[in-house]
Amino acid sequence: MDLQHFTIEMGTLSSFFNRKITPAQTEIYFDRLKSIPNKVFSEAVISVIDTSSFFPKPKDLLQFWWDWKREHVQDIAMYPRTHCPECDGDGFIEYIDHISGGYVDVRLVRCAKCNNWRGKIGTFVPAMTKASLREKGFSIIEKYEDRHIKPDPVLYPNLYPDDTPAEEACPF
Repeated sequence: MDLQHFTIEMGTLSSFFNRKITPAQTEIYFDRLKSIPNKVFSEAVISVIDTSSFFPKPKDLLQFWWDWKREHVQDIAMYPRTHCPECDGDGFIEYIDHISGGYVDVRLVRCAKCNNWRGKIGTFVPAMTKASLREKGFSIIEKYEDRHIKPDPVLYPNLYPDDTPAEEACPF
C-alpha cells in the first residue's frame, strides 16, 4: 500500500472513531500494514466502520487481510511475475543447509531481488541473494529450465549414503 492511500484511510478511521493519531502511531501502523494492497485496506476500513465499536489495532486490520487472503486465493496467485535471473522467476532460492548421514537438508529463502515470492511464501521467510547465501557458506541448488534439480558433482561428490558419486547416481 502506498503512504498517501494509507494516510487517507487512517484519516477516515480517525474521524469516524473521533481519535487523534500521533505521527509515531501513524508510523507504527504503516510499518505493520504496508503489505496490505490499497483496495483491500479500503475494504478493511469499511468493515471496521461497519462492525467495530473501537478504533482498530494493527492486529485487527491484519486479521482482515489474512481472512481476505483465505477467501481470495485465486486473486493472490495472480501477482504479476517478472523475469529474475537470481531465482529463475520462482521468487525463492533453494540451498543446502547441511548433509548428514546421506540426508540432505534443503531450505529456501525469498529472493531479495524480486517480488515473485508474493502469494507463495510469507514475509516470515528471510530474503537473501545467492551471493549472501554463499558468503554464509551454503551451497545453492541451481534450477534448470525443466525444473529438475541436478546436484553439482564437484560440490556433492558423495551425496548418497552408499557413496555412489552424484554424476552416476543422478538420473538427470
